[in-house]
Amino acid sequence: MAEAATQTSAAVGGGAPDGEVVKCDEAGNVTERALFKNGKLEGETVLYDEAGALVQRISFKEGLMNGEMEFFQNDVLMLKATYKNGKLDGASMTFDETGKPLLQAHYKEGKLDGDSHWFAPDGKPLKRSQFHDGQLEGITIEYYPGGKPHIRSEYKANKLNGELIEYGEDGLIKSRVLYKAGQPVQATSMGRSV
Repeated sequence: MAEAATQTSAAVGGGAPDGEVVKCDEAGNVTERALFKNGKLEGETVLYDEAGALVQRISFKEGLMNGEMEFFQNDVLMLKATYKNGKLDGASMTFDETGKPLLQAHYKEGKLDGDSHWFAPDGKPLKRSQFHDGQLEGITIEYYPGGKPHIRSEYKANKLNGELIEYGEDGLIKSRVLYKAGQPVQATSMGRSV
């Protein structure tokens, strides 16, 4: 559907928006509310769907995303993230259509940095990984559907480095492989060296 009207509270020289800009559809329903300062987005911008429901809320500073961003679908929060200077920076959470968390991550300057957690629809953990500067760095644990650890591995600079341990569903160790810079250097299976 085409945008029918744009209302601006004020404008600076050359027609660059300054103040609140409201966009409406052909029926006159508000589809977007944005604040501008000297022609750049500044403050909160809000987008609505055809029924008038909130779709997205974004904070801006000097034209760049800065602060919280929220995305909604059918009135359910699907994504909540923090931005700084136009890049993901801080906590980020993704949710399913019922509002349950699917992914919890942390970013620094647009790259994964810190713990990331993935969840099954029942809320049980699927995977946990540690990142630094966008690369796997530290412990990663993958889980069985019941929530017990399946594989525990260590990473450095995005490569396996340290022990990779595979557990059975009974919690006992099935195998161990020692890695260095992504290459296996020693393996043990059920108590025997391979």
